[in-house]
Amino acid sequence: TSDEKAALATKLAELLNRSYVVIGDDASDSRLKPVWAQIFASSKEFAELEQEYPGVLNELLDATLPIINRSATTRLALLQRRQAALYAEFLDSAELAFLVQFYRSPTGQKLLHLITKNMQTANVE
Repeated sequence: TSDEKAALATKLAELLNRSYVVIGDDASDSRLKPVWAQIFASSKEFAELEQEYPGVLNELLDATLPIINRSATTRLALLQRRQAALYAEFLDSAELAFLVQFYRSPTGQKLLHLITKNMQTANVE
């Protein structure tokens, strides 16, 4: 039924977009700082700003990451609803049930953990 399909799509979206994946915390924020430093270092203007005002990057990140995290918290339900609608549009009930079952399994949980860990520790080149 369409209600069953919508429920499966919602469950899949929730499994793939859990708060600990989407929303930062002190630990993930501290891992993001070197990534952002690398991004900003490639900007001549920002490098000049950092040279003139040492520590401005850390101040900027300390001020903005909590705002980003609050925004992500607020928008998480919307993200999950939008993705659920997308999954329901392009996947049938059997495919959705298979994916939900997979991501609930130990292997699926391991994969989600690896993806999350990789996203949090990835370096920008």
